[in-house]
Amino acid sequence: MRGAISWEMTPEERERADGALAALETARQLRAGADSLAASAQAVPDRIAEAQARRIPSTGDARDLPYRSMAEEVASAMRVSRHVASARLRESSDLARSYPATQQALREGAISEEHVRALLAEGSALAADDAARVAYECECLDVARVSTAPQTRTAARVIADRLLDRDVEQAHAQAKARRRVSVRDLGDGMSELYAVAESTVIRGALDRLTTMGRRVAHAHRTAHQLHTPGGTALGEIRAAVQVMIPVGLMTGEVTGRPRGRPLLEYDQPIGAAEARRLAALTPTWDRIFVARDGTCRFPGRTTMPGSAVRFRDLSATAAPF
Repeated sequence: MRGAISWEMTPEERERADGALAALETARQLRAGADSLAASAQAVPDRIAEAQARRIPSTGDARDLPYRSMAEEVASAMRVSRHVASARLRESSDLARSYPATQQALREGAISEEHVRALLAEGSALAADDAARVAYECECLDVARVSTAPQTRTAARVIADRLLDRDVEQAHAQAKARRRVSVRDLGDGMSELYAVAESTVIRGALDRLTTMGRRVAHAHRTAHQLHTPGGTALGEIRAAVQVMIPVGLMTGEVTGRPRGRPLLEYDQPIGAAEARRLAALTPTWDRIFVARDGTCRFPGRTTMPGSAVRFRDLSATAAPF
């Protein structure tokens, strides 16, 4: 009788796998060290360009010449475009001046260059607030050391939003005023529709389109057939969006600026007024609690501290879709 087939590794395979993983870890640390060296080197031309710009008496475009010149020098040395070189110079300068702990973590191999870019990008709004930036860097590094770069970017966005000293509702209203829809032709008879709108609306639209597509595929019919006169198969679909909101914001018990913000299921902050409006329309609520550490313990998740409620089935808000 033939022996049972198993996917379990043999001792020899386990040894080879362990050796490969050790090599990958070494390569990761070496790459991080090289990235740190490159960042330190790239900060130097930017500082030189800054000194040159200060020596130019005129204002306007003339002051940009040193930066463009240095970007060209770096682009030639690194075999990249001037645009890429210019971005790297700015990032390296910001890293060296404003994020010393992040630069040290990169040098030690604890994080990668992608983690650094995530921290710099999401922390740009805190550039004028030294205390908030230090707190932001500390919290983000705790996440970055145990998370992927995309997870770190998501967490950094939430952390920065919480630390920003601004009227969140006013900022949301200003961003809402910039809503837009555009079309880009892709060729071969295809085009891309691009929309910028409130996160709840976009997530609701995506959820409904996904559900419609799955129903069409399951029925083995086209969308046109499902939309025949009198048909209600697709019209009955309503979007579902998950929102998590601190209990204090729902009950009005929170005074002043709350630490927690309402979040969509992908950790996207939304305005408190919008969250309360949506919550008032939903028939289903779930009470949830977060970890004792103040965040979800799964790497990269940054659930707000304290009790919260989560609700779904926002069909009343999805009708336009």
